[in-house]
Amino acid sequence: MRFIAVLVCKILAFVGRILKKGTSLPGAVALKICPDILSRITLPEAVVAVTGSNGKTSTVEMIANVLTDSGKKVIWNKEGSNQIEGVTTLLLKNSTFSGRVKGDVVVLESDERYARHTFRYIKPTHFAVINLYRDQMTRNAHPFFIYNIVKDAVDLIPNAVLILNGDDPIIRKYG
Repeated sequence: MRFIAVLVCKILAFVGRILKKGTSLPGAVALKICPDILSRITLPEAVVAVTGSNGKTSTVEMIANVLTDSGKKVIWNKEGSNQIEGVTTLLLKNSTFSGRVKGDVVVLESDERYARHTFRYIKPTHFAVINLYRDQMTRNAHPFFIYNIVKDAVDLIPNAVLILNGDDPIIRKYG
């Protein structure tokens, strides 16, 4: 099933690139074909994830550019598709048909509400939590609600190096 899921994802990602849309659909279809596809792929030794209310895309782009400039082949979600379906698309379209991700490092922008779902399968080696603001109140409610969701994600990756914004009073609670 892994081979079929990767193949279908690559085809749908190619079609999506031509149509200039569809960064999550290929991953969603791959997850329907093989629900545990993310546990069946081989990641590089370094996986960096970034979450927070604001600034995820900019932070991921900066990290990716620094790593690229240092000679690393970096796989990162430039499109910002940061929920589990988008992450699946990113990883499968950048993998071999046997499921080995073709890069030295993966840098993931991870939606603060969905990191706990992605981290059930993907175990980042480094996890940056940049801020937790009263942002998108209808979606995210109170920052302490998001804090607890992010804490659930952190609990799934006990061996990760945490990179926390000490200037954010809510994040300081992790320390």
